[in-house]
Amino acid sequence: MFKRILTILLTVVLCISSSLSVFAQSVVNSDDYYSYDIQLIIDTMNFGDFVQKRALYDSNDQIVAYYYEFTNGYLISDKNGITIEYSDSGFPSFKDIPESINIYYIGPFEYYYRDFNGDFAHFSSNQKITSEEFKECSISFKKQINNASNASSISQINIKAASTPEIEAIKLPLPKRYYAYNDDNTKCCSLAALILVYYYSDIKEKCLTNIFFENNSRSFFNALLSYIQLNGSNCPDKSDPNSPYGTSNSLKLGLNAFLDTQNKSDLRLVQGTGLSIYGLARMIIGSAKVPAIICYYPNPSSSNIGHAVFCYGYRYITVNGSEVRNDMIVNDGYGKNECYVDMSYAYSFQYLANS
Repeated sequence: MFKRILTILLTVVLCISSSLSVFAQSVVNSDDYYSYDIQLIIDTMNFGDFVQKRALYDSNDQIVAYYYEFTNGYLISDKNGITIEYSDSGFPSFKDIPESINIYYIGPFEYYYRDFNGDFAHFSSNQKITSEEFKECSISFKKQINNASNASSISQINIKAASTPEIEAIKLPLPKRYYAYNDDNTKCCSLAALILVYYYSDIKEKCLTNIFFENNSRSFFNALLSYIQLNGSNCPDKSDPNSPYGTSNSLKLGLNAFLDTQNKSDLRLVQGTGLSIYGLARMIIGSAKVPAIICYYPNPSSSNIGHAVFCYGYRYITVNGSEVRNDMIVNDGYGKNECYVDMSYAYSFQYLANS
């Protein structure tokens, strides 16, 4: 009788142990500990099933953000659970990189690995920057994370009393022509300009270039490089003539100089002023139905250098009467549409308007 009782007890203990083991594994695999902000986005997008979570690092190999992968897309949040970027229709360039390789992150769409020399190389382009340059960018990015977290009202929401999220989403038609020409991570400004000009031709039926450039995207892109990149032979911005990069200023001056040669329209690129990025998006994209070029996270070495992307929409989420998320809908500058980025990381908003 004693042996039978002991056997029953052991069976119960083993069953409980097995259940706890399965539960613990399920917590790891499904990540039951999403922040409210992350859960809010998951509930309002079509991510599919959870696949994995992995850490992203700063220049000192300290965790700066987390990457959540799903069957249909991904999400990247800061360490406090505030989402920085996401998409439910595509993945970042490091998707299939083994976990043994650290991924370094300095802002939206900027993913790096460290080479054998200690320098950092971009996953999409393999363009290298020195460890010192990367450290500057890393410090700047962490300051932006703090600013974005402080500006977010998500932490003030009473989760237990939270109302059903209300979403205001304005998305212009997708660009018909977009390219992966930013092959060395220096040409994002020229690429954003190319997509913008073609957008007017394809969507708004307003051709801004001659027939040759209209039908030859690579030649058009090369022409824009000469006007927009700081080391371009036709670039009006002479602030740093040896730099291979573009800036928000060289983008505006260069594209307008190029459009002057075409004599096709009085539209010129202007810098949005007088309103926040949030206000400009609502006025220009929402009301005027005009796309824009957004620049993110300036390099601390120059107030203008950052990553430029073509923007064709925005998405605001309101809970309990407070707007808790303001995201831009963009092409990522490496050939992928339908990417969402926290508006707090943008510093420049440019669009075409009558001169």
